[in-house]
Amino acid sequence: KVMYDDRKSSRWSLYLKSRNCGFTTQAGGVIPIYFAYMYAGCTVNLTSADNERIGNMFRKCLMPMYEGMDIEVRPDKKSKNDSDVGVGLTLMVNTIENGKHKTKDTYIRCKATAHSESAASSFSGGGSMYNNIDEKYLNTRGEKVAQSLIDVSRDKDSGLLEGYTIAGGTAEAIISQEQLAVYKREWAKADNSHI
Repeated sequence: KVMYDDRKSSRWSLYLKSRNCGFTTQAGGVIPIYFAYMYAGCTVNLTSADNERIGNMFRKCLMPMYEGMDIEVRPDKKSKNDSDVGVGLTLMVNTIENGKHKTKDTYIRCKATAHSESAASSFSGGGSMYNNIDEKYLNTRGEKVAQSLIDVSRDKDSGLLEGYTIAGGTAEAIISQEQLAVYKREWAKADNSHI
């Protein structure tokens, strides 16, 4: 509900969580499949700090979620790239437009972005309905990646932000001990259904 409301208001959310809550599994597995399924023809972008992390997210989060879908609702797989140089998935998603059944290609693109400036800004086109920046704080080019994903999340005609981005990761290395203590106090007293 929070994600839906924030997306409709063109806001980004800040999720505070403790370790080992499965954030990468949700943000890199469950949520991308949801957006790919609900927004036929869209693009979903997933990135992490390096090739190993993005490969693990693809193999351990995204693919098990896709393969675990009931056969009655699972979109057909048009192509799958699972190599040392890149990973990604193209799905053929059925939809109804103007009362007619259609099948649209939906792209889930997975890219490592920390290794070069060009990789950090390599997202192009438009129509990105969901983006995930995993381990943003370990990515030396995290801000450039975020800006690139904002650009591809804008509606081509209106220029308004239509996609939703989740950025997460280990933040202890960049947050002061004082600020970390504040977050820990907030977490300890939080109603977990709202964070």
